[in-house]
Amino acid sequence: MPMPTHRCTVPSQRAPVPVALWRSSPQCQASTSRPPTAKASPCCTTLPSRATCCEFGAGTQLAARLLQTPGHSGDAPSPATSPCSHRAVRRVLARARQLVDAKKEDGFTALHLAALNNHWEVAQTLIREGRCDVNVRNHKLQSALHLAVRQAHVRLVLLLVDAGCSVNAEDEEGDTALHVALRHHQLLPLAADGAGGDPGPLQLLSRLQASGLPSCAELTVSKAVACYLALEGADVSYANHRGLSPLDLVAEGHVLKALQGCAQRFR
Repeated sequence: MPMPTHRCTVPSQRAPVPVALWRSSPQCQASTSRPPTAKASPCCTTLPSRATCCEFGAGTQLAARLLQTPGHSGDAPSPATSPCSHRAVRRVLARARQLVDAKKEDGFTALHLAALNNHWEVAQTLIREGRCDVNVRNHKLQSALHLAVRQAHVRLVLLLVDAGCSVNAEDEEGDTALHVALRHHQLLPLAADGAGGDPGPLQLLSRLQASGLPSCAELTVSKAVACYLALEGADVSYANHRGLSPLDLVAEGHVLKALQGCAQRFR
């Protein structure tokens, strides 16, 4: 059911504003003396905090639109090709591209949400048409790449790195995306994961094979992502705030050898 709207005359934006957006926006409230009477409809639970649209400020309409497609969950991401979200984001960008990097109160932007929930087409639209900042951080200093790597969204990892997302940016704990990849325990081999219909693992496998990495098909998805990040310049010796480097997180000898080999190829 579409969210109830209230028309407010905020300068440069005279389109209907969602009630939830009005309630959280002093700018919108200042434009009218009477609040809307309709109750705000909670949006779906995309973030682990089970956020609702009421939590969004006036600058986060783009992120709110991204959340309006049913079925999104941080625990069980919906398919990367979500036409409703993709079209909604494109419509908002057409009207107000300046909102592309707007942040929710916890620092999440639309790109963070797309990375978290495996919305590849949405992320591509934000990058190519919205020209968003791919290195923007949330309040935990996480970039979209941190989130995509943590969730093992391989196709999004490739998209973000190709778009210029820093592979050595650190979060509040000093972890780079490479640290995050090596902490992610996933047992499914890369080749087997690619058989599920998601083109990302097979695209990653192709890139690793082209680099000359032997036996890369036997690596798990997370370890393959780690090798790819090393190929793209991630520092394997970068120490986080606990003094641990990515190499310190590797227990398997063949993974350590592969990671070191990828780092040498980058040099």
